[in-house]
Amino acid sequence: MGSENEKQLEIKNAVISDANQQKEVIATLAGSTNIKGGLAYADSIRMNAKQGHGFAAEQTNNVDDRLAGKDAQIVGNDNALNGPDRVVNGTAIQTKYCKTPRECVEAFFDNGNWKYRNQDGSMMVGEVPKGFGQEAEEILRNKIKNGECYGIKDPNKAKDLIREGSVTYEQSVNIAKFGTIDGLIYDAKRGIVAVSESVPFLGIGAALVFCKSLWDGKSFNESVMNASIVTLQIGGFIALQTAIASEIAKTGLDDVIKNTGVSQKLVKLMGPDLSKKIFPVNPKVANAAVVEEASKILRGNLITMGISVSILSVKDFFNFFSGDISFQQLTKNVLLTTSGVAGTAVGAAIGSAFAPGIGSVVGGFVGGFVGGSVASKSAKRILDEMIEDDAKTMLNILQNVWADLSYDYMLSESEAALAMAEFKKYTDARPDFIKDIFRNPNPITQKKFLS
Repeated sequence: MGSENEKQLEIKNAVISDANQQKEVIATLAGSTNIKGGLAYADSIRMNAKQGHGFAAEQTNNVDDRLAGKDAQIVGNDNALNGPDRVVNGTAIQTKYCKTPRECVEAFFDNGNWKYRNQDGSMMVGEVPKGFGQEAEEILRNKIKNGECYGIKDPNKAKDLIREGSVTYEQSVNIAKFGTIDGLIYDAKRGIVAVSESVPFLGIGAALVFCKSLWDGKSFNESVMNASIVTLQIGGFIALQTAIASEIAKTGLDDVIKNTGVSQKLVKLMGPDLSKKIFPVNPKVANAAVVEEASKILRGNLITMGISVSILSVKDFFNFFSGDISFQQLTKNVLLTTSGVAGTAVGAAIGSAFAPGIGSVVGGFVGGFVGGSVASKSAKRILDEMIEDDAKTMLNILQNVWADLSYDYMLSESEAALAMAEFKKYTDARPDFIKDIFRNPNPITQKKFLS
């Protein structure tokens, strides 16, 4: 009878195991791209500054250009004097988001000189808020006509120097604030860009899930379906964690974490060279500024890890409040998830750092997989000694209640086997039946469920 009970539980544990393995795959792949959330967090922190709406405009225009298929990147984080804020398809751009078109145009000048120049001395393109382009172009045209723009005599040159951004001045102000519609739209777009940047990881993950499904005896079509579902889940996960990290950065929470000084001390301990390898800091940033830049990303990574654990633990909390798992099991699951996510993120960072270029993708995945596996297994070994799984508790409950019922009804061995077979059919038809028993720890109630 005990062996039949164990067989029944093994079937249910197999389903639970599959779900847990899927959760581990999602945690590993999402953890390997944890840096995306860290970068989004670091970029959004700048929006808290006095001229935060200007940073918001740069980031939003850059994201929109990326989504439009353009090769766009932010380069102004190096704080180079009169350098570009962005580069789009090879064109250097300086962004000015002032309240009026005239203020925007005047901001590009210094004593009659267009102060933002490319390395060859040519004039850099100026980017103004959406809706300001036509008026700003006309203002610049008139300045050229009036000889107020040194080095330029052709008024038609104005149309080549003025570029409209994708958002208005008012929208840029809103994006820099926490909890606004414009800000949330930006966060969602930033999440989509993060997914597009994670395609190599998604491809590796899909291949692994597909192969594992085949090894587990699934058909080709089932394996393709499993790989597709997990890939979509991971993509959604990456988009969500990046968007949330970006929004949290606008709350002022970073000041609280920064004031502890922990992130700065860790970066100083690593030194500028190692910090540049582990964290995607602009290589042009001076060593003196590496601590500030790298510590922002580090804090962002920690926040993103917290977001990842929260998302991955939603089902565990739901099961707990539904009475399907105990508080001990909830605690154990959350701790295991935390250790896995942390191990994956650290492993991915180390793997990417020591395998630059195209190898950073493979290095990040392998490092994340190894780090997550080692951390999860180590944590599970320790927690198994401290907290018993509900599955084991459930087995003990079933064995005790079944033994009582067998005694009460004086069942023979053949009768007990037949009863167990019927019990299996019943529980297969009602998957929540075992959970119903677990929700009722009273032995009398449990016996009523089974009798």
